[in-house]
Amino acid sequence: MVKQKHRVFWSIMLILFGIVFLLQNFRVLHGVGDLMWAGLFATAGVIGFSYALKNKSQWWAVIPGAVFLAIAATITTDTLNILRFTDGGLFMLILSFAFWTIFITQKPQWWAAIPAGVFTSIGLMVMVEQYTRFDVAPLLFIGMGLTFGLLWLIRAEAPTQWAVWPALGLLAFGVFLPAISHLDSLWPLILIGVGSWMLLKNVACNRRGTAAGDNSFSTPIDPADISR
Repeated sequence: MVKQKHRVFWSIMLILFGIVFLLQNFRVLHGVGDLMWAGLFATAGVIGFSYALKNKSQWWAVIPGAVFLAIAATITTDTLNILRFTDGGLFMLILSFAFWTIFITQKPQWWAAIPAGVFTSIGLMVMVEQYTRFDVAPLLFIGMGLTFGLLWLIRAEAPTQWAVWPALGLLAFGVFLPAISHLDSLWPLILIGVGSWMLLKNVACNRRGTAAGDNSFSTPIDPADISR
């Protein structure tokens, strides 16, 4: 039954696109704008999501559905001249929605959070870069770190105890990445700090050694020891 529904879905999709291309070849659709193509791709995307939500075992259908929706959004932004400078980021965010849907609705498919987090981070990077002057490189590592942190939080439901290590590493790298880019101006301060720490440690060791030496000389001598 499931295989039959699978065949019906793709049969309808092929027929739909075949009719559109055929009409275009005969110039029946000549002059029809790109918005029609956007509508067709959006329809295909909605069908993919609907099919996946109605058939839980066919969760994979949300991926081509999200691709169709992303293409429709890109065509629409380019045609209407809105958000066209961030259409790449919009494409990534819509694509990430498919994997977030899989992660939320299909508990055994915990791996879907990883591509979802990557696509979300890249999409946000593109958006922020277009409208701000901030260094967006740390966003990728922070976003991926938060993604692995999310996997670690569900370790009671999935085998994701290991996710804490990439989470900590990526978050740390993302936080300190801006400082690394300014390392040429920070390294003298680092040298001064390390040198000061070594000096203070050396002075403290000398004081402890001096105090120990003074105590050894101040120890009273027992007359009985001399007679022996």
